[in-house]
Amino acid sequence: MKRKIAFAAALLALLLCGILRSTITTRLDSFDLDEAYHITAGVTYARLGDYRLNPEHPPLVKLWVGMFLSPDICKTPQFRPLADKWDERHFTEDVVFTENDPDPIQQRARLAMFTLNGTLTLAFSLAVWIVLILAWVTLWALYRFRFNESPAGIDLFNRTLSAKIADLHRPHLRNAVSLMGQIRFLPRSYLWGLADIMHVGLEGRITPVLFLGHTYLNGTPFYFFPTILLVKLPLGLLTLAFAGGVLVMGTRKWPGKEPLLVVVLFGFVLLAMLMSGTSSYAGIRHGLVVVPPLAVLAAARW
Repeated sequence: MKRKIAFAAALLALLLCGILRSTITTRLDSFDLDEAYHITAGVTYARLGDYRLNPEHPPLVKLWVGMFLSPDICKTPQFRPLADKWDERHFTEDVVFTENDPDPIQQRARLAMFTLNGTLTLAFSLAVWIVLILAWVTLWALYRFRFNESPAGIDLFNRTLSAKIADLHRPHLRNAVSLMGQIRFLPRSYLWGLADIMHVGLEGRITPVLFLGHTYLNGTPFYFFPTILLVKLPLGLLTLAFAGGVLVMGTRKWPGKEPLLVVVLFGFVLLAMLMSGTSSYAGIRHGLVVVPPLAVLAAARW
C-alpha cells in the first residue's frame, strides 16, 4: 500500500513539475493563428449549443475551453451571416480581440488547457500502470501463482538459479534479478529464463562458431549475418530482391514507393542490429527477421 501511495505521489509531482515548467516558459507567448477561432467556437458550443463555427475540427478541446470562459471574461458572441471561411475567421477574431479583452481570455484558456492536458496525462499514466499490473497478475497466473518451479519447493533447474544469476557479468543486471528474486516479484522459473536471456542477448554466449574456416568464441565478424543470408537464401529470392531494389530506386514515381522504402529501411535496421549483436550462435535462425523485407522488395519487381 505504501508503494502505491509513493508511486501516485511521485507521478503527481512529476505532472505538476511539467505543468509548472510549461507555465513559466510559455507565460509571454501570444495567441497563435487559430486560437481565437477555436476559443470563439468553443464558447458558442458550451454556452449556446451551437456548432456552426469551425465544424472541420472535433469539438472536445474547444468545448472544454469554452466551459472555462465565463460571460464576464468572454461575452456571448452575437451571430451574423457569414459569407465564407475567411469571413468566419474575421468574425471569431473580432469576438476575442475587439469585443473582449484578449489577455484574460488567454489566461483562462491556458488554465483550461493545462488542466485538460494534466488530466489526460494522469489518466494515461494510470492506464499504463493498470495494464502493467494486469500483465504482472497474468504472468503469475500462468505459473499458478507459485513462486517455486515445482510443488517440491526446491531448486530443480539444470543449473541453480543463484548460479544462473551469477553468470551475469554486469552488476546492475545481476543485482536487479537478485532483488526480484528476494522480494518474490516474479516466479523463480521466469527469473531463471530472464537471467539466461539477459546473459545471452546482452552479454553474449560463449559458444564456438565455425565460420569461413575459423572458429570464433567471443563473437563473430560483423559480416557474419550478411554472409549467412547470401549463402542460405535461395538465389531466386536474392536476385528478385536486388532487381526490385534497382527498379524501385530507378523509377521516379513508383506506386507505394514510400511505404516500401520504410519496410526496406526496417530490414536494414534489423540487419544492423544482428551485425552488432551476439546471436550468431544460432546461425541463420535469428537472421530470418530480414527475410520478410527482402520478400516485399522482391515482390516489387512484379
